[in-house]
Amino acid sequence: MSESIHIDNAGSCIATAQAISAPGRIRWMMRTPSAVSSDSGWRFYADEDDEDNVAHTTQMRVVDFNQVVDLEPIVASVYEQPVGSDFEIVTGEDGQRRIIDTTTGLPVGESAAAAGAEAPSAPAAPVAPSGSGVAAEAVEAAAPASAPQQATPAAPGGPQNPATQNPAVPTAAQAADDAAVAASAAWLRPAVQAVMAQPAPAQRGAMLSEFFGATVLVPARAGAPLGFAHQSGLVIPAHTSRAGLVAWQARLGQGEGETLALTGDELLRQAFEVQGASAVVLDPIEAGMEIRANDPQLGTLSRNGKLKALVRSGDRAAVLDYLVSDGAYGVYLYRAQAGAPAFPLLVTRQGGGEREFALFSSALEVFRYQADGSAAQVGLDWVRANLTEDMYLCVDPGAAGGFMEFSPAELAARGFRTA
Repeated sequence: MSESIHIDNAGSCIATAQAISAPGRIRWMMRTPSAVSSDSGWRFYADEDDEDNVAHTTQMRVVDFNQVVDLEPIVASVYEQPVGSDFEIVTGEDGQRRIIDTTTGLPVGESAAAAGAEAPSAPAAPVAPSGSGVAAEAVEAAAPASAPQQATPAAPGGPQNPATQNPAVPTAAQAADDAAVAASAAWLRPAVQAVMAQPAPAQRGAMLSEFFGATVLVPARAGAPLGFAHQSGLVIPAHTSRAGLVAWQARLGQGEGETLALTGDELLRQAFEVQGASAVVLDPIEAGMEIRANDPQLGTLSRNGKLKALVRSGDRAAVLDYLVSDGAYGVYLYRAQAGAPAFPLLVTRQGGGEREFALFSSALEVFRYQADGSAAQVGLDWVRANLTEDMYLCVDPGAAGGFMEFSPAELAARGFRTA
């Protein structure tokens, strides 16, 4: 019996249920940008995958990369291949499984001169059925019709991965978007369910704060969110899964088309400030959670969806990079008192008792942390100039499981403080 293969700190990956149902089922594999710090970026598909399971994120599974290696040991050999890699696993006449680069048709790691045999051909990709269904309401475009698409030339030689040719199978970019959406949904969906069960202001505020930093899928045209007409206004739908987006498009009688992956904060700014939409509706079929342009909990409250999303990703280096970047900003907590300046309140670090500067991604996160507090926006250049050498920095300290804390040593190593 051969010794099992294990890659240390391999991280997770995403695979279809078909691909990991049994050994030898994986056919296609690609590496996309990581959705979160623990994500290796690898995506796996089975030969049988089609629009009914691949287009639906409910059929995708987040698993440890080594779990895939246990099923298909050959994938361990390409773990270090870069983002953008697109491979096919084929079985030769000798029964051996080999990995082929779909962009060249050659075995991975083999040059054109060394490849003596012609690479095996890929089967024709299935054609996705056109969208059907009765239109619920007249669809109103939020942007002008897109220009005709130019044909993409085929890659030289060798088979083509249907995951990059068949609209029913996600491209590398779509797979990366789906992974980011799925990671965000782990925080956003429970917040939505809490509001639906108990529609109290505090619950709704928590949901909005989660939405600011969540990645959602939005139907689009010419690079702008596409809405529908409702009660004399423009409403833009947002989805926490590709399955929900596909189902919604079918209900409106639309085929699958262009989509955008945006943070909720980006979407609200685009919808309300640029396009003049009356509302954004989250998961219109499953939840129908409406966020109106005149929502009193939005108002002029400061919010930074990018910071929220970075914290949720768990990527400490990325958060630090943002905190020292030009134009970085956040929100701080202060105690409103008549005639007193709005200086930030320091908090006591749990466990150690050290002083800590609390930085928030939105005013709503301030209120989650201290309901009777007040919030104001602050540029990180001010924080960097005034944070003392012994002080910790904590981002979103009131967020359940989603805060991120930096020690004085980490901040100093990154050059956070300025003279």
